[in-house]
Amino acid sequence: MPGASAALVGGVVAYCNPVKHQLLGVDEDVLEERGAVDPAVAAAMARGAAGATGAALGVSTTGVAGPEPHEGKDVGTVYVGLACRKGDAERLGLRLPESCEPDEGGSSAADAPGVEESWIAGSLLLDLDGDRAAIRDASVEGALKLVEELLLSEPPGFGDPR
Repeated sequence: MPGASAALVGGVVAYCNPVKHQLLGVDEDVLEERGAVDPAVAAAMARGAAGATGAALGVSTTGVAGPEPHEGKDVGTVYVGLACRKGDAERLGLRLPESCEPDEGGSSAADAPGVEESWIAGSLLLDLDGDRAAIRDASVEGALKLVEELLLSEPPGFGDPR
C-alpha cells in the first residue's frame, strides 16, 4: 500500500522455531517446553521483532490455523503479542502482563538482538473459529485492532482540567 513505509518499519516471518530463537531471541527452552503457540512466545516474538527492525512497537501472532491441532493446541488458538517501551506504556497507562520475564534460570525476550531491557511485552489470546483463511484473516484483524487501541488510547489525566 502506498505510504505504508511511513508507519511500518519491517517484518519477520518466523514459522520455524530456530528462526524464532535465532532472529527474534525467543528462549529455546520455552519453545521446547511450551511449544510455539504460547503467550510467552508471542510476547517474546513481539519484543524480538521490534529489536530486529528498530521499531518503536512490536506485534506478533502465533497460533494454529488448522486443519489439525498442533502441539496440543486446538485449531483457532492464536496469541497476539505486543511490545513497546516501558516509558510509552506508562505514558499511555497500559498494563501488559510480563509473560516473557525469565523463568528460573531462563532468559527473557530482552535477550533478543537489539532489544533493551526497557521494554514491556504481553500477549492476548484469540479463540477463533473458521477455516484456515478465516483464522488467518481474524488473526491479522485482531493484531491490528490491538495496535489501533494502543495508538488511540489517551494517557491518564488527558484532558483533565486539574
